[in-house]
Amino acid sequence: MCDLVARTGRHLQRYENGRRLVAGCIPFRYMDINDGASDDEQKKLVEVLMISSQSGPGLLFPKGGWENDEAVEETAARVMILVDLSSSDSGWQYAQRSKETWQLQLLLTYLQNGISEQWQKIPSIIAVFAAEASLTLPDGSHAQFTVMRNFLMHSTPVSLQSIPLFPTLLQSSFVHFKAERLWMLRLLSAGSNLADDAKIYKRGRVLELALAFCSSPISDFESKVLVLKVLKKCV
Repeated sequence: MCDLVARTGRHLQRYENGRRLVAGCIPFRYMDINDGASDDEQKKLVEVLMISSQSGPGLLFPKGGWENDEAVEETAARVMILVDLSSSDSGWQYAQRSKETWQLQLLLTYLQNGISEQWQKIPSIIAVFAAEASLTLPDGSHAQFTVMRNFLMHSTPVSLQSIPLFPTLLQSSFVHFKAERLWMLRLLSAGSNLADDAKIYKRGRVLELALAFCSSPISDFESKVLVLKVLKKCV
């Protein structure tokens, strides 16, 4: 492992469609659960490590901006961290019973179990969903917290060939689910960036379902604007 100096400022920052490109890492380890089971049935717990935020009281995963004078591999290496958790006085604290870390463990397990290859390419729509989920799950007051938590609790591992929570949230006929529909449309708009995304959208009939929703009586002006953004990025 090589040491790379942390960078400051954003004068070399890469942007795409007005959004800053960043790289991050999710440090984790497996811990055995001593519940009396035999060695063959021993269960493991996934522990994730987060760092404190300099801008607020919350926790976040290590991340950094991708700059235009470095390759993506260099950016990924720069945001990686090496932590020695073997010492009791290392200064790290693990909130094992924290609801915040438990929700993020669900997300990590959901993603990890669906990735079968080393350095496997992840479609942009999946990456955007994971980023949104990592911001939603630590905040129990977030409008999508319950939906996201319940989805991850009962979901199979992520499929890199489909869009999480689609079309379930978009096709809800209940008026009070407007926030969920808008969230899904924003996700569809932000997540369509690569050729792989276009294939996923086509396979999932995203354009057909979005247009059908746009012409339905529960579609409002804001929803129609977002549908047009999705169409513009897909054609």
